[in-house]
Amino acid sequence: MLRWLANARGHAVAFDDASFAEVWTIVALTALARGAKPEVFVDIFPDGPVGRFAYAIGMAAILEQERRSIEVEPDRSVKVQSIEPAPRGYGQYEDIARGIGQLLLPSQEEEPAFETVRYVLVELLRNAVQHSVDPLGGVVAAQRMDTGPHQSKPVVQVAVADAGIGIFRALRAKHPKIGSPREALTRAIEPHISGTFEEGLTSNETNTNAGMGLFFISEMAKLTGGRMMIATREATMILQANEDDPGRGKTHYLEPGVGYDGTLVVFELPVLSAHDFAGMIDVIRARAKQRTPSRNLHRWLRFEEPPENVMRLLVGRVKAENTSEAKEYADQTITPRLAKKEPVALDFRNMESATQSFVHALLYEPIRLGWALKTPIYIVNASPAVRSMLELLESYALGG
Repeated sequence: MLRWLANARGHAVAFDDASFAEVWTIVALTALARGAKPEVFVDIFPDGPVGRFAYAIGMAAILEQERRSIEVEPDRSVKVQSIEPAPRGYGQYEDIARGIGQLLLPSQEEEPAFETVRYVLVELLRNAVQHSVDPLGGVVAAQRMDTGPHQSKPVVQVAVADAGIGIFRALRAKHPKIGSPREALTRAIEPHISGTFEEGLTSNETNTNAGMGLFFISEMAKLTGGRMMIATREATMILQANEDDPGRGKTHYLEPGVGYDGTLVVFELPVLSAHDFAGMIDVIRARAKQRTPSRNLHRWLRFEEPPENVMRLLVGRVKAENTSEAKEYADQTITPRLAKKEPVALDFRNMESATQSFVHALLYEPIRLGWALKTPIYIVNASPAVRSMLELLESYALGG
């Protein structure tokens, strides 16, 4: 499909010759079609299997070309949804991700898969809003595939796409030595790559991004026996688990020039993948530490009950995964107390997991300030997965 798109630039796009399509194909085309000239996609919905699927999955409604109604199987497909661009898009991630996970993975035995899908979607939706510079935002959909070639090993496929600037251009602002789109893709799944600058470069932007999103997602694909594709301008990477070396992965690239006019990420997770979500986060955190340059590490977060006179702050009051609200809560509630050298205790009750982007927005600056002023930050009721994220953030915030 990506090769077809590369050859179809400037020509009318239709599904006449296609007999089969997965949900990521529809997501990719929808993101491009929103900003295209109407005549480019005028015949995109012929009365064939792919045209009907595109209708059913909601592509026509997004493009305001709805001419008929076709229903999808509600427990197998989640219709295409638009993601608002920044700043309106902040705060959508958790609701969309949880809704998709609950619809496609409803049973208790699928709980680890649900947590993984939720985490992946939150990070991908955030990337589409924060980094794409697409004025229309992004597009997301998902599908549970348990028939045909997937009958013996059902998978959930989630896809997020935008028509923005692409990964190469996004990373070059901080890493001008990156020389090609393929190199940018390789670097994009390294820890901290989008949250740090080349030596000697700085930015006036507030540091609210640890640059770990795609790294965590790519490692999840390896550890769960899944698969991941990242397609961006002029380059495409496909990463999948290595059956000969469980927990590790193998990567290959499509030929140079075959990519996607924006950024497209597809993640496939085996539904019954046997994994412990909290344990997986621990493994990924350890891998991040191994692949991050050695630093002089400090420890300042205290995972213990605070003295009685220390104020407890309930983190659950911040809307889950809303990084903008988390940063505001830090600036207005946590930082002022630390600035007066007043210790605080952060209560993470009822929060089973959190992405690295959320904890970074919430605590990156408070950790640095607390350490500088020798004012402790206590952490209580943190689940193992949340504690792993906090410890990783602490190492990053106070390292070197």
